[in-house]
Amino acid sequence: MGKKLLIMVALALVLIIALPTVASARRMDDITHRIEGGMVYVPLRQAAEAYGWEVTWERRTGIVHLTNPSGVVESYPIDFFAEVLGGFIEEGVTWIPYEVALMMFDTRTMVFTLTEEARDIALYDFDYMIAFILENSPWDNVIYRALGIEFGDIVDFYRNAIESMEPLPITIFDEEMFAEQFPVHDGDTPRELAANYLFMLLNFFAMDLTGIGHMMPRLLDIYTAQYTAYVRGLYHEWHSEAAIEYAMLMHGVFEDPAAVWFYGEIEVDVYDTDSSFPRIPGNVETEILVPDEIALIRINSFMANSEYDDAYILPFLREVSDFDHLIIDIRGNFGGLMYYPLQLLFRRLINEPVYVNDYEFFADGETARSLMEAGIRLTLETEGVEYAEILPAGDFVAERGKVLFGEDALARLDHVMVSRVSVEPAIDAVGFEGRIWLLVDGFSASTSAMFTLIALETGFATVVGENTSRIMGSSHVYIVLPNTGIIWRTDIGYRTDAYGRSLEVYGIAPNQYNFEGMDALDTVLAIILG
Repeated sequence: MGKKLLIMVALALVLIIALPTVASARRMDDITHRIEGGMVYVPLRQAAEAYGWEVTWERRTGIVHLTNPSGVVESYPIDFFAEVLGGFIEEGVTWIPYEVALMMFDTRTMVFTLTEEARDIALYDFDYMIAFILENSPWDNVIYRALGIEFGDIVDFYRNAIESMEPLPITIFDEEMFAEQFPVHDGDTPRELAANYLFMLLNFFAMDLTGIGHMMPRLLDIYTAQYTAYVRGLYHEWHSEAAIEYAMLMHGVFEDPAAVWFYGEIEVDVYDTDSSFPRIPGNVETEILVPDEIALIRINSFMANSEYDDAYILPFLREVSDFDHLIIDIRGNFGGLMYYPLQLLFRRLINEPVYVNDYEFFADGETARSLMEAGIRLTLETEGVEYAEILPAGDFVAERGKVLFGEDALARLDHVMVSRVSVEPAIDAVGFEGRIWLLVDGFSASTSAMFTLIALETGFATVVGENTSRIMGSSHVYIVLPNTGIIWRTDIGYRTDAYGRSLEVYGIAPNQYNFEGMDALDTVLAIILG
């Protein structure tokens, strides 16, 4: 486990790095620097030794061993520094970007360990989680088809790590950011040891499944945001029995005593109606590309404060309402609330009612079935719903002639939730009569992928770019692991295109792929301007 896990640690935690401090930078002022293409590079060995690390290289295998001041060894193939970290090798010297060197070596290492009692606690919760996934999600099949990885092999790998009580070293690049994301306890009771170890391990388990659904433990800030939204929504908005039932099935685990123990008690001001999502300056970017003809709006995330962003969106849509073309760019947008694109964009830009058909396959797990049945009851209360029902998956596939729906996929799917909703233009619709273009790429995920699917199936926009991410905005559930209190999200819905091709395996294909040598925006402009 050691080598693979250490490489995963380095790759994973490079995502939670703050800018280096001035003091950190000064430690490398005296080592060799080299400027190439406007970037500053430093020799790997000199940079490491400046921070007290040791570097050894096995010429025969090409493996580089980095030993930090705590004695923890991290091993990487020599090509890792060029292919992954953006460096290069010249005349026997490995050069890496200056900023990457600071990220790698200005660190400390935390080592998570288990006692025998803590191991048994962690194993119980891990097995509980895996049993839940296999009962309620079809992802074992999706994982193999998309990644070529047997789900059972991954499970065995991580379970063996727990069972053998192998120490888990974590490289920390920014302690303040680490504390904001990971609810690590300071004590050394068996329960605390198990919770800390398992939480770290599950983050790497999720990394091995990157691009497959939303399977991951909740980080502290996400837990706080979702718990806050749940409590405020329950207090202010959800009045019907169906809505309350659905909310409790979906988010009730956030109030589970075990979860509160792990994540901590959170005070929620139920009278504060502001979004629980943050205000992100610059999240919305607008540009007039050709006066009176082509306008562009770029939205970087749908996980942002919609009221704050709408102060930029609505005035711009009104300003360009009589343009010939509106380009909506959601490349790199990992998703967020479905409310955001549907209310702030879709309903404002349509001129007449649009029918949105939705179907989502799911397995016959007790929790999955209960949530989907509650979802049907809630959907039927929604304005504009023509019908919503649950049908046998096999019958639905046969009747619709979904020729690319694989038998192996159908073997894991028992039901399909089907609905048809009439979506009306918003009261503040701008009456846009021109052509709408939607730009997507492989990082357009979750809500962004669902928005893409709706745009395609309703004809709302011409989609241009690359296949979207395989991560769809599917129905999902949260479970709380009974001993450690860790909350794990598992998608339970399975979506296909009109032919039965799994969107979780292939993503959503655009109407128009990028022209050779062009990105999505250049492709659209080439089409418009000739």
